[in-house]
This record gives sequence, C-alpha cells and structure tokens, in this order.
Amino acid sequence: PTALTTADMQVPLTVDTKSENQAIYLQDTWQVLDNLSLNIGVRLGEQVLFNSLSEPHATIDDNLAPRIGFVWDFMGNGKSKAYGHWGKFYETIPMDIVIRSFGGEISIFSYNLSDDPNDVASNPDVRASRILGGHFSDVDPGVKGQYIEEYVIGGEYEVAQDWAVGAKYIIRDLGRVIEDALSGDGNYYIGNPSEGLMTHTYDIGYAYGYGYVLHELPAPVREFTGIELTLQKRFS
Repeated sequence: PTALTTADMQVPLTVDTKSENQAIYLQDTWQVLDNLSLNIGVRLGEQVLFNSLSEPHATIDDNLAPRIGFVWDFMGNGKSKAYGHWGKFYETIPMDIVIRSFGGEISIFSYNLSDDPNDVASNPDVRASRILGGHFSDVDPGVKGQYIEEYVIGGEYEVAQDWAVGAKYIIRDLGRVIEDALSGDGNYYIGNPSEGLMTHTYDIGYAYGYGYVLHELPAPVREFTGIELTLQKRFS
C-alpha cells in the first residue's frame, strides 16, 4: 500500500538533461633543423551544463590548454629519436554528475509501521510518505575546469633492422578538480576545492563532539609517475 497521492507527485521521476561542448584549436609543426622539429598547439574549450528545465545551469569556459613537444634525431642517422612534451588537458564533466546534480533527482520515502488496517485508521502516523529532493545543486559562479598536466621525456633507437628499443618517463599531475562540498558560508556547492567559494569548509564529526569546525579546504592531490620500456618490431 502507498499513501502517495497525485498531488504529491509534482516532480517527474524521469528527467532530460544535456551537456554542450565546443572547442577550437590550433596546431603546427616547425622543422627547426633537419633532425629537430617542434610541435606546438593550443586548445580552447567550453562546456555548458543544462538542468532538467533545459536551462543553462553552469558554464565552464576559459579552458585554455597549451601543448608543446619536440622530436630530435640526435644521431642524425634516421635511427635515433629523443622526444618530449608538456601539455594541459581538460576533462569533460561526466553526464552522471549532470543528471544527478541538475536533474532534480528525488527520493521517495514510504513508512508502513503496521500491517493492521485498524491501526492505520486510528493512528495515521503509522504510515507516512514523503518526497525529498527535486532541486538543483548550486554551483560556484567562478567554477573552473578540471585538468591534468602531463610531462613526457623519452628516447628510442633502432638497434637492428626493423627492431627498436625505447624508454620514456611520464609524470601526470592533477592540477584542479571539480567536487561537491559544504563551503565556508554553510551552503553546499559544486566547485573547485581550495578555490573560490570552496576555500573553506566545515567538519562535522566525533572529533568535535558533533560540532562544526571551519577550516581550510586543501587542494586535492593525485600524482602519477611511471617509466615505460618498449621493444618494437616493424613488420616488413
């Protein structure tokens, strides 16, 4: 049995949200010397996130991502290659976040505390239903895109006909993230931890006797370093 009525169901259980992405980029290869070339590029992107009312709810723009790299035949014999690059790469906000945060997602709670119809008739409180949610998460107006920086340096050499060995060193660093948190003004936002409205947050827990303690929200850290060794055979 359910106590929900048509009047309770003002918020639809299905939503239609979308995200629009657009970008422009420029890239070029400059042959500095016969055995040295530079690859230079830049990308500018924008993402607009819509809520279930088809209204733009958040815009993440100014995602400027430069990249530069080089390739050098250090032996000058067509068999050697030293290379490296640095680049900034912005990540697209997944649709799961758009649907859950901007879709007006709701939860329905129904409590049936007694199976006896006489109890329900005499005490309506033994059965209760309510709808929670139906709103859109607030977004820091100054939110900026999430990105990683990547650094690569490597080398390769043809040790025999159609055989080449190589090694490269890789560093990837998460420069900025988009997350949700309770901000210093007591409101719940989606934004960039340690930036904008999310420079501070509240802690709630046993350590403070269930009290509220304001503190700085640190920038998230995720770093990757790796070495990749390769042995390649060119099919003839």
